[in-house]
Amino acid sequence: MLVLATGPGLLWVGVAGVLISYFYTAPPLRLVHRGLGELCVALGFGPIMTLGAYFVQTGHYALRPLVLSIPVGLLVMLILYANEIPDRGADAKAGKRTLVVRMPKDAVLLGYVASVAATYVVIILGVVLRILPWPTLLALLTAWLAYQTFEGLRAHYESPYQLMPFLGKNVKLHLYTGLLLVLGMLVATVSR
Repeated sequence: MLVLATGPGLLWVGVAGVLISYFYTAPPLRLVHRGLGELCVALGFGPIMTLGAYFVQTGHYALRPLVLSIPVGLLVMLILYANEIPDRGADAKAGKRTLVVRMPKDAVLLGYVASVAATYVVIILGVVLRILPWPTLLALLTAWLAYQTFEGLRAHYESPYQLMPFLGKNVKLHLYTGLLLVLGMLVATVSR
């Protein structure tokens, strides 16, 4: 129905979302079992969802919402990624070959750092390239939370119960970064 109301441009995002959702676990692709589940989550909860919502409201696509969606998608992906750490043994036994199952501890931790770094680089580049307004740099204030989360993952990688508070911090990292991006956009809009 939304495609009829907004135009065929929404169809591509909708089809991508449906395919990712379905083949996340469904045969023959079973993307989550092939180490692609994290990427699917980043795309589905970042660009696909954001661009779809933007298109429904405006009738077109734009670069700014795409750039804003990338940090959000990466941080949602990191919620899944970090939560896979205590599940890696059970996932491996079930044949669920997530990235965390496939990689050694040091590579998993490096993947976490690289994803957080990519999150902040996208925000900074968005501002430098004048795609995002400078107040969105407020989102960089969450770096301290990313650091705390990383330290907790590193220190308690093999201890699921000690890891739990840091998995909670990881969720807060996503929440606070998103809220600060929104706040930055509001500040930029009000101060025009």
